[in-house]
This record gives sequence, C-alpha cells and structure tokens, in this order.
Amino acid sequence: MEFELDLDKQIILSMSVKEGKEDIAKLYYPEIDNLNYSYLERLLQHYCDADGFSLKEILTHIEKEGFYTPYRPTLRILVLL
Repeated sequence: MEFELDLDKQIILSMSVKEGKEDIAKLYYPEIDNLNYSYLERLLQHYCDADGFSLKEILTHIEKEGFYTPYRPTLRILVLL
C-alpha cells in the first residue's frame, strides 16, 4: 500500500494498494475501503507499541530508525518525503 498524508491537517490525500494485492489487503485490513487518518494512526500505534504517539511522531521515528513489528514480520514501511 502506498499513501500520501497531510500530517498537519491529519488527512490522507491518496492511497493505493499494489495491483493484485487488493484481496489480501482487505483480508488483513478490513477497513481499507474506508481508511482514514485516525485508523492509520491507531494501526501504527499498535504495530509500533507506541500508544499516545502521533502518526507524525511514529513516521518520523520510522524514517530515522526503520520499522519492524513482531505482529506482522513481513510488513515493511518506508517513509518518503
């Protein structure tokens, strides 16, 4: 999945799932069709064990330190500015 965010306005500007991966994405993330900023924030708080941290803070950490979660060991997150 790729998405573009406006972190200051806390909105998702665009989101797309890699072609051919739509069904598996819906299986793992049933809310993907109604994805919103707060759901994405809660999801990454869960994966990063970072309750209370904003999505901006989490993404800044991922950008600097990388990403790994035992909940989904094959999940990769890259932050592009």
